[in-house]
Amino acid sequence: QSYAAPSIQFFELSPGAAPLNLKPEIVNDIGIGTRYTTDKGFVGIDFYNDYINNMLNVSTVVLPNGVVNALPFQTGLVEMRGIEAEFKRDLPDNFSVDGNFSAVDAYFVNGATPGGGPNFTGDSLPFVPNMLGNLDVNYAGGNWHVTVNERYTGMMNVLNTGGGSTGSENLQTNSPGYWTTNLLVAYDLPKVSWYKSAQLFFNAFNLLNTNYYMPAALLTADKANPNLLMVYPGEPINVFGGVTMTF
Repeated sequence: QSYAAPSIQFFELSPGAAPLNLKPEIVNDIGIGTRYTTDKGFVGIDFYNDYINNMLNVSTVVLPNGVVNALPFQTGLVEMRGIEAEFKRDLPDNFSVDGNFSAVDAYFVNGATPGGGPNFTGDSLPFVPNMLGNLDVNYAGGNWHVTVNERYTGMMNVLNTGGGSTGSENLQTNSPGYWTTNLLVAYDLPKVSWYKSAQLFFNAFNLLNTNYYMPAALLTADKANPNLLMVYPGEPINVFGGVTMTF
């Protein structure tokens, strides 16, 4: 069991509203797992179940001037349960393969909104993908280190601060899952007297991204609100290169 004070920075409530009364988040967690290891690698699997009290969420309120304002509040109870698995296997000729996978069912057990607003009970938890997966093919021969990574991010709930579907104050909407590819290359430089080690590197993330710049909340006509905050858009291609040195 753990306790954590929720972090929030909110500058303006509706006129005349009382300050937010925030309570510590309480997390109760239980898990069990097993792992099998050999000289060539390992495989492991874990099962877990979490219950979270007082998690922050957001709803809307219409101000006297007609402006829709998003307000934070704390939900009663959230449950997260799932499975996590990982493996690694050494292959001939300096190759190896590894990966991990997780599936989670995260939802509001009690998502009632203060003041009789929208009820989130049974809705998926925002920003928690229902699946995550990584598969890596690695090469480490001589001075070269190369990893090709394929990543899957499953469907997740995101927040549409434009107001959600017509006639609803439920700000949650689904963003579909997507694949992306990452490339990591490094080369060990020869050792010399004035440094212990040095390595050239080149990393390229989010290649072949099937969700490239796809705004999460503009996927269907009923959510086509141009005033949205794009909480979880597609990820752009990022390229990094340089040298790391240890003296």
